[in-house]
Amino acid sequence: LACSSASLPSPDGRGRLFVGTARDVTADRVAGQREATLAGFAAALAAAGEISEMLTTAAREIAAAVHTSQVTTALWSSNGNPAITGWPRLAPGQGASAAVLEVLDAIRYEPAATVAVLPGEEGTCLLAAPLDGTGSSAIAAQFPADRPVTAEVRELFSILTSHLAQVLAKARDYEQARAVALTLQHAILAPTELPHGFAARYTPAVPPLEVGG
Repeated sequence: LACSSASLPSPDGRGRLFVGTARDVTADRVAGQREATLAGFAAALAAAGEISEMLTTAAREIAAAVHTSQVTTALWSSNGNPAITGWPRLAPGQGASAAVLEVLDAIRYEPAATVAVLPGEEGTCLLAAPLDGTGSSAIAAQFPADRPVTAEVRELFSILTSHLAQVLAKARDYEQARAVALTLQHAILAPTELPHGFAARYTPAVPPLEVGG
């Protein structure tokens, strides 16, 4: 609560009245904390490199933000096999539980920005969301049976995963553009195996071009 007071003349003119007001600032405090969490989340993602590192970083930051024991992400390749990562990191040879995999596979087909609370194993619940709306990635946070998922936690999870989806989309666009550029660059280079008596060398272009080679 935020309190303030003021001294005013009494209506009968014989003294003064002290008037106090109280205002609930809980919503303002929660909004400020949410903005600070999102800013830290965005900074952590910006420092990540490849998409796999980005997903691990996101899982770590989300686990800390919503105070959960496990966050798992899945990224499906073109052949339909998911790459599973999360926080805490899974031990070598250890995979996500069948319940988590089932939830991730189900939620990935939902529209973007969907957030659902689904049952897990042994009374746990999973807060899950798709990351692109195209069925290629999803994320799930696991909560113990004795801890209900509040509206505040669900809203924060939605904000963080929506931001992650945007960053992930940009990272994918960049990787696709980079792959096209590398393919084109290799296509215009000399062959790797030349006839006897020939040699080739590739160097970056000089100013003012500073592109290609």
